[in-house]
Amino acid sequence: MEKIRVLQILRGSGSFGGVSSFLVSRYALMDRDKIEFDFLFCQKDCLSDSSYVDLIGKEHIFELSALKRKNGLNEYRLLYDRLSLFFKDHKYDYIHINTGSLPVTYICTKAAKKSGMKNVIAHSHSSNYKNGTLNTNVLFKPLRSYLQSRIYKNSDYHFACSKVAAENMFGNRDYNLICNSIDVNRFNFNLNKRLRVRDEHGIGIEKIYGYVGRLSKTKNIDFILEIFNHLLELEPESILWIVGDGEEKDRIKSLVQSYNLSNKVKMFGNRTDVDSLMQGMDVLIFPSLYEGLSLTVIEAQVSGLPVYLSNTLSEEHKITDNAYFLSLQDSPKKWAEMIYKNDSVRTSHVEEAKSRGYDLHDSVKKLESFYLK
Repeated sequence: MEKIRVLQILRGSGSFGGVSSFLVSRYALMDRDKIEFDFLFCQKDCLSDSSYVDLIGKEHIFELSALKRKNGLNEYRLLYDRLSLFFKDHKYDYIHINTGSLPVTYICTKAAKKSGMKNVIAHSHSSNYKNGTLNTNVLFKPLRSYLQSRIYKNSDYHFACSKVAAENMFGNRDYNLICNSIDVNRFNFNLNKRLRVRDEHGIGIEKIYGYVGRLSKTKNIDFILEIFNHLLELEPESILWIVGDGEEKDRIKSLVQSYNLSNKVKMFGNRTDVDSLMQGMDVLIFPSLYEGLSLTVIEAQVSGLPVYLSNTLSEEHKITDNAYFLSLQDSPKKWAEMIYKNDSVRTSHVEEAKSRGYDLHDSVKKLESFYLK
């Protein structure tokens, strides 16, 4: 039997982000004698610091270098042209497009269909919610509606990680829910593991506040630093761990220095031991502007971490009583006061995650059977 060949198209933005990790974590568990992934990034230098290259294989990674952080018509034309050329030289059984951007998804689906590609999948990973409402201003609304209808027509399958992510990409049309899922057993709370990781990083009784995710503007990390400043007034021995990488890294480092927090904030960069670092944390702070459905929030809850997240994120993020929604209209000081009051007891929540469909192994079987059908 010949391998099923799948092209995973991602926007990319300088390093390996959540969507890429979502795909690779599944690929690692699939029967790669039957299914083979190629990864095509619309930007450049997307895997320069990734630990996943060995698993994927450099020969299966491609970069179009067509898009930038901010894009206009020229960049979108360039993306279409380079995609069309790529499709002339490469053939696949599935074209799986993974972005939360309507313009990028539209261009990818159009180029794939025009090139005669079969089994085109549009997969929405982002809600594009801002301040609790979908980004549908008067000028953008007609364009959004047009792009949604064209994306739906140009793709054969329609996936989304959540209801709001589906609404963003497809409007009110039908879709298949593909749960963002995790290896729940990896995040099972373990007191010995917690003590060990804290000891490795020289942590005694200090309170560890944490953030895990991309370092991008939509993650609202400036707000986290402001919250942490107020937490230091309440608990001077506190420490902030920032785990992740992205285009905002250098600016955030400068901001940490300007706040005189260099001895209080540790920036880890991308890590493959996020489960261990979460064991060492005491609270996760996640005031993101918008998300499709954040795996980080699910992982943290499974490991028993209290999670304070913005109410711009959907209720689907709450799988335990340890998730607390706060408004971005509230001051950083109010966030700090609410976080400081938390006195929950740390326990594991593996069974809750499994019952809600977040078990990675079940998710892998579902996706694998879809490709092989």
